Amino acid sequence: MCKKMFLAACIAAVVMTGCKKDTPNVPDGGKGKFLIETTVKNPDGMSGSSFLQLVPDISGSIDNSNAIPLGFSSPVMVVDNSVFIFPTMGKDADNNIKRYTYDLSAQKLTGMVKMDV
Repeated sequence: MCKKMFLAACIAAVVMTGCKKDTPNVPDGGKGKFLIETTVKNPDGMSGSSFLQLVPDISGSIDNSNAIPLGFSSPVMVVDNSVFIFPTMGKDADNNIKRYTYDLSAQKLTGMVKMDV
């Protein structure tokens, strides 16, 4: 009886500590007053990459190093200080609406919340 209880406790310990979910490090979207979505199409025109970021001004060059990656042609909607990113259609869709909040004092997008569709 004691051996069975010990075996059950060991199995439970292994199952509970066996895996850890990796959360990818997503950029915070930069800092600034202007919200820019950039879409880079592949040669076929039906796929590509999209990025969303805040920039302090629109003069000079802008790169996507601080941008938040989006699905290709994901619709973006801004309501007050909330920025909603809707899921894209197709095989790469994640079926979640993502909501960021624009912090006016820090001029950053904060607090990403996923909402199931």
